[in-house]
Parts: sequence; C-alpha cells; structure tokens
Amino acid sequence: MSLTRKVAYNAAIQMIGKIASVGIGVFVVAMMTRYLRPEGYGYYTTILAFLQTFGILTDFGLTLTTVQFLAAPNANTEKILGAMLGLRIVTVIPVLCIAIIAGFFMRYAPVVQVGIAILAFEFFALSITQIITSLFQRELRMEFVAIAELVGKVVLLIGVYTAIKSGSDMTILLAIIALASITTLTALCLFARRFTRIHITIDFPLWKKFLATSWPIGISIAFNLLYLKGDTFILSLYRGPEEVGIYGAPYRVLEILAASPYLFIGLVFPVLRSTWLSDKERFARILQKSFDALALLALPLVVGGALLATPIMTLIAGPAFAPSGPLLQILIVATGCIFIGALFGHIVLVVEKQRPMIWGYAALAVLAITGYLIFIPRYGALGAAWMTV
Repeated sequence: MSLTRKVAYNAAIQMIGKIASVGIGVFVVAMMTRYLRPEGYGYYTTILAFLQTFGILTDFGLTLTTVQFLAAPNANTEKILGAMLGLRIVTVIPVLCIAIIAGFFMRYAPVVQVGIAILAFEFFALSITQIITSLFQRELRMEFVAIAELVGKVVLLIGVYTAIKSGSDMTILLAIIALASITTLTALCLFARRFTRIHITIDFPLWKKFLATSWPIGISIAFNLLYLKGDTFILSLYRGPEEVGIYGAPYRVLEILAASPYLFIGLVFPVLRSTWLSDKERFARILQKSFDALALLALPLVVGGALLATPIMTLIAGPAFAPSGPLLQILIVATGCIFIGALFGHIVLVVEKQRPMIWGYAALAVLAITGYLIFIPRYGALGAAWMTV
C-alpha cells in the first residue's frame, strides 16, 4: 500500500472511530449535565480546570518529542518508548501529588477537593496514553487507537448510565471517568505488544536527549495551555459554580471538536517531518493538502455552530443550559482558529523553529491571562469566552 493510501486509510479509520467516540462522549455529557445541573457541572468543570492547570507542568513537549524520535530513520522503538515512559512517569506523579495537596488548601467545596484526588488517576492514565499513541502514529496503525478509545468510551457510557440510574453522587461519576481512561490505556498497551515490547526504563543519557529536544516545545505548550485552560480556572475563583457550569458545557463541546485536527495532524506529522528532511517539494504539497482538508472542516463547523448554538446546547445539555448558547456562538470561532493554528503549530516543530516561537506563545499567554483577570471579574463567562477567541 502506498504512503498516501496508508494515510488515507488511517484517516478514514480514525474518523469513523472518532465519530463513534464523539457520539458517545456527547451522550455522556448530556447525561451528566442533566443529572448534575449547572451547579454540579460547575463543580466538575472546576475540577477539570484545576487539574489541567497543573497538567501544563507534566507534558513538557514529551508527546511530540516521542513522535519525532520514533519517526527518525532506524529508530530503536523499544528503547525510545521505554525511556520515554519512564521519564513521563517520574515527571507526572510528583506534579499530580502536588495538585491533590494544593486542592485541599483551596477554598473549594469538599466535593471539588475530593474530586481532584479522584480525577488525578484519569490524568495519569491520559499522560501515559499520549506516549503509547506515538507508537501507532509511527506505524500508521491508528485503527488500534480508535478501537481502544471506543472501548474506553463504552465503559464510560455504561458506568455513567448505571451510576445515574442508581442515584450515585458525583464522586462515583468521577471514579467511573477515571476507570474509563485506565481501560483505554490498558487496551492500547495490549495492542502495542503487536509492534514492540512495552516496558519502563530509566535511561538518563536518553532522558537528557529528550529534554534537550522537548524543552522549547514544552515551554510553548505551557504558554499555549495557559490561555486555553486559565479562563475556566480564573472564572471559578470569581464566579459561582452555576456560571462555571454554564461556561463549562459549551467549552466541553469546544474541546471535543478541537480534538479532531490533532488526530489528523498526528497522523501526517511523521510524514511531514520525513519529507521536510528529504523532499521539500513533496513536503509543500502535503502541507497544502493538510491545510485544505482542515479549512474545509472548520468553515462549515464555525458557520453551522454559530447559527445553531442555542438549540445545540439545549439538545445536548437540556433547557437549564440554554444560556450556554451565546457562549458557544463565541467559542465556536475559537474552535475554527484552533483547526488551522494546530497545523502550523506542528509545522513549527517540523522546521525546527520552536525556540524563536516561544516568544510568540509567551506574548499570547501574558495577553490572555491579563485579559482574563481584567474581564472575567467584570463580565464573567462572556469575558472568558471573548478572551479565548
């Protein structure tokens, strides 16, 4: 099978799997918003925002660095993957422990403090899943990732439905969310054994190489995530859980939609990297086709989302979340920007210009956080949404 057909096949499999996973994800959001109502969903959104803020410190560009190292000619897959898993574990566990401790010192409701500790397990599983996924990107066998994600979503759907039917409290729902992520990780590890042996190693010389490559990426990602995640966290400090929930529901829709371009780009990234090094003309053609595909996806999404925002939010989250419609109209514009920006953010890595780009991401983070601190206390969720755009 030619490279183009492999990419097309993997893209199609990913799209089918993603459609199914997104469908289940939206259904789970619909159940949770109706069950928890704006206040309860606001608590859930606060937990996510708090952990995601600490999660900025755990990525450090290691996911993209793994893809880069695995895409190199004659790469030792087993050695690279084992060392990267070891490095990921020793960086993520201390940060999550600090997040759990810090959560109990924040002036949050007890359910939020306990929820941070529970969902920390989900964040750990997700951080390992990202590294394992790099292997399937390298092998152009993303159908296994789609299957693993779907298995996790089915566990999530059944678990949340059962918990709601039995009248369980939020902590049970959070435990089920964590279990679903652990299920996805377990399935991925089983599939990965088809291609290499999965083990965790301590390799300081290789860790040094990883970090030397990843630190500009990591700093850029940290600045980028500050503006993407800082809004909800700051909103939770100034406004009540109801308003956080009203903002969190459309933001969750944004996050689900924004995952699509990263799946596509993750698939073509190794190809873009190799062609940049060997065939600049082919690189340009692949880049143009990738841009065309993402633009064609983004335009109808933005237009349709803006026109139907309130009915969409009412359909998904229920009548109590009708005020989320105007917020989705705003945030859908940011989603369209993410579709295109994600591609060129990865191209910066391909052409190895991540160091000069740090200044751009730093300026963005300063602008966003300053804007959040100015406009969120005054305008609440509307201020957060417009600053995100």
